[in-house]
Amino acid sequence: MRKYLKIVLPIILIFGWETVAILLNNPFILPRIETVIAVLLEPTKNILGSGSLLEGAGLSLYRVLLGFLTAAAVAIPLGILMGRYPMVQDLADGVIQVFRPIPPLAWLPVALAWFKIGLTSIVFIIFIGAFFPIVLNT
Repeated sequence: MRKYLKIVLPIILIFGWETVAILLNNPFILPRIETVIAVLLEPTKNILGSGSLLEGAGLSLYRVLLGFLTAAAVAIPLGILMGRYPMVQDLADGVIQVFRPIPPLAWLPVALAWFKIGLTSIVFIIFIGAFFPIVLNT
């Protein structure tokens, strides 16, 4: 009996989801389960006409890699120089400690003002999010 109880809640949730989706009759608010399963089984099809899931994932991966690799290319040499030369440590540490506590999303208005909406502003936010941990741990 106990093993059957483990499947009761998922069945109730799926039944409730399907019932609400049928009553709403609006796939943009709550799609039916068969639509969700079809998209999950074939992720290369167009989703809402805006491109495929794989294209979106590839573009996101490209942005993350570009931001992270750029941050690593700047932060690793700076971290090494800071560790090797006390003068570089003294020069850079104050600026780093001032800007480090600022969350990456707080840089969003600055990024949009400097770079407008586009790849550069996205990569800048990722750069900021990766730069400080890399430089401090090098």
